[in-house]
Amino acid sequence: MTRQAKAFTGGSGKDEMKGIEARRRRERVSDNAKVRVEIETFLQALASYADHVAKVPKTTFEEYHVSLMTPTSGAGSRSAAKAAAQGR
Repeated sequence: MTRQAKAFTGGSGKDEMKGIEARRRRERVSDNAKVRVEIETFLQALASYADHVAKVPKTTFEEYHVSLMTPTSGAGSRSAAKAAAQGR
């Protein structure tokens, strides 16, 4: 915060810095939770891929893994998995 902004708000900026630090801490926790979900999904895909391929042989691991990460909506999730696998 610039001196002019501090003078305008009448504050030292300490409260603002505490707010910024708290927001960053929440974002890190949120990011950590997302990573944990991704890891759990990957491990689930590893554990169940063989059974899935026995039923649907042409499915790649990447397609299957992406399908577990996306909400299931029948054929829509399969096309989303294919698009993700192809980089779309």
